[in-house]
Amino acid sequence: MIERYSNQKIKTIWSNEEKLKRWQEVELAVIFAREQMGIFPQGIHERIKAILENKPIDVDWWKARDKEINHDLNAFIDERIRHLPPELHQYFHKGMTSYDTEEPAMALALIASFNEVIDLIEPFRIVLLKLTRLYRYTPMLARTHGQEAKLQSFGKRCFTWLSGFQVSVWQLSHAQDHLKFSKLSGAIGNYQGLSPEEEAFALKLLGLKPFRGATQIMPRGIYLPLANALEQLVASLTQIAEDIRLGARSGLPIMQEPFGKKQKGSSAMPHKKNTITCEQQIGMLTMVQKFANMLRERMITWEERAIEQSCVERVAWPDLFHIVMQSFKNMNKVLSGLQVFPDNMMIEIINSRSCYASEDVKDWLKEKVAEYGLQHEDAYRMVQLAAFNCHQVSLFRENIRKRSIPSFDAAAGLYRSLLEHLRHTDDYVTLEEIIRNGKLVPSEELEASAEQVAQWNEILLRIFADEQNQQSFKQLFTIAYQLRNEHILFEELK
Repeated sequence: MIERYSNQKIKTIWSNEEKLKRWQEVELAVIFAREQMGIFPQGIHERIKAILENKPIDVDWWKARDKEINHDLNAFIDERIRHLPPELHQYFHKGMTSYDTEEPAMALALIASFNEVIDLIEPFRIVLLKLTRLYRYTPMLARTHGQEAKLQSFGKRCFTWLSGFQVSVWQLSHAQDHLKFSKLSGAIGNYQGLSPEEEAFALKLLGLKPFRGATQIMPRGIYLPLANALEQLVASLTQIAEDIRLGARSGLPIMQEPFGKKQKGSSAMPHKKNTITCEQQIGMLTMVQKFANMLRERMITWEERAIEQSCVERVAWPDLFHIVMQSFKNMNKVLSGLQVFPDNMMIEIINSRSCYASEDVKDWLKEKVAEYGLQHEDAYRMVQLAAFNCHQVSLFRENIRKRSIPSFDAAAGLYRSLLEHLRHTDDYVTLEEIIRNGKLVPSEELEASAEQVAQWNEILLRIFADEQNQQSFKQLFTIAYQLRNEHILFEELK
């Protein structure tokens, strides 16, 4: 991973120095197990361990030897046994193949990296939890398909982020169970080097368990749940970034990622506050998907062993963890300094002209119009027409939409005229008012005749002649009514 996105702890775990230390740890565990089982003479483990610990692994020597023989594990063995007296050589790596050393070491690297990710889970969950509680009663306009929909609280939006994150954490916890297995079962996995008892003893010393049925290597599918879970974890963080990015668009932003006092949004346009961290997070998801897919594609190996998965894992696993750590860094920064604009959220609600309640109005009307011989379709179309009516622009604006603008001078003239028009025009009308006052107007956007619309208006006036109907109808548009059942979600936080 390039330095810009690398994490120092992950970098250390996957460094050559730490990899070679893990290889030595595996080799020493096997020697100790065999000694304890009476296979090796007593004292052999302590003698070898004392010598090797007094002689740190020379990484440069190892690299040079690897270059000569083109086998990094054998180069490691040569680097280690060169410090041992000849009579001890026979005990080091006896009856083992390369991946008897590398597989347990690989599992330990994955576990160490996994633990670094786990350490970030609870702090991030607390950040989301605080936002959820803070904005429990802040109303906003939800969107589906990018279009205005119904009301929700911003706390509910944060709760949705929290829930999606928690789902990915569950997947991550399930993946953890797969990391405790490894193998020391020889070149083809049938224990021609170490016995099953030796394998179990040595792996236990390393905190691992034997996997029965390995070939020379572990089945790579055992690690895929981890790759998939890490991908899903980053996706849950990226969902938050995507929502914030959408909410930060110019015009009427409802939220914005933090912007430093010395930060520049654009080299060309000083007014801009670009959502660069959220945008970077979208790229993080792309990378994590590609690395996870690399691991999935290399799940299959030829018969008992081939090495096509080796080069992929050397790159994909550490970089996968680097991206996860960077993703947490990104979104902790964004959420910890998130700017939320409740006023703009309320302006969006106002601009919806009460259409946020269209579903409730439709269902309410279905009950009322039945006694006048109208059907469900009529109720739906009446509300639809009211929504079109309340968002209908003035004739002046409609003419602008229909005409061709011949020049920039003409565009400038129209701009000035429109600005003046908007300053002196009050055409604000809501769906609630149109329905309650029977003010439906035929629209070119909807197939409903003038006669049909007139009939609907007559029926609406009769319905709202009843004071009780007026009161129950008015209730539909209140924030408390619209968010009446959200409390169920927040009870989960207690």
